[in-house]
Amino acid sequence: MAAALAVTMAGSVPAPVSAVSPPATLELVGRNSLGGRGMNAALAIADHCACVGGRNDAAPQVVDIADPASPQVVGNLRAHPGSTPRELRTVPALRELAVLFYRLNGGLNGLGLYRWGASCATPELGGHYDFGSAAPHEFFLWQDPARPARVLVLVAMFAASSEQLQVLDISNPLTPTRVGGWAVPSAYGRAPLHSIGLSVDGRTAYVSLWTGGLIVADSSDFAAGQAEPVLRPRTPPGSALRTPPGNVHSAVPLPGQP
Repeated sequence: MAAALAVTMAGSVPAPVSAVSPPATLELVGRNSLGGRGMNAALAIADHCACVGGRNDAAPQVVDIADPASPQVVGNLRAHPGSTPRELRTVPALRELAVLFYRLNGGLNGLGLYRWGASCATPELGGHYDFGSAAPHEFFLWQDPARPARVLVLVAMFAASSEQLQVLDISNPLTPTRVGGWAVPSAYGRAPLHSIGLSVDGRTAYVSLWTGGLIVADSSDFAAGQAEPVLRPRTPPGSALRTPPGNVHSAVPLPGQP
């Protein structure tokens, strides 16, 4: 059934009612059980490949999806026993893949960086960043539109008690470097950082503070590559967008939308 919306304003002529097109339908055309391993998570796509992480410590798998009717597992990435490969992102134009993993049971907390040559089916591990005892949780990958070879990852350290954001420059996947961080100001109360997303130009950050709601911040220092960059909240304490009774989990930009 089509939906319709009418908007009227006091003292104005009612707007005409127009029908909205029915929602698009999805059809399953192919599937692969990935060996029935279960606990799959973190889908990242580049070219004709899909890389799939997990919520346990199984190795991420590379799936060839060139034929949607018959997706095929063509390889595995490096496994880290005791750590979950929870978040994956690709930079298709640079043929790069970032895999964030964190400790479940005695494993490592880190970021693995891969590159591939002629085929996305054969990514090779390049650099690695070790977070030590601090566990990362989610990350946002930002590619500088003015300098496409420049890539930053903004990592939410959900369980951290002090510096809840760490920002890395992975422009050279062989040598990722830390460029700065941020701690949620105490004025926001109990507000652990769970997720962050940036505008296309990198100058505006949308920050998910879990129980503390959603706030907007100025991230232009990081976008511009300033020395000792600072994230500056724009949303006053007490004015965060809240979603009771739930918590604000993730801030995800929609392509082509403001």
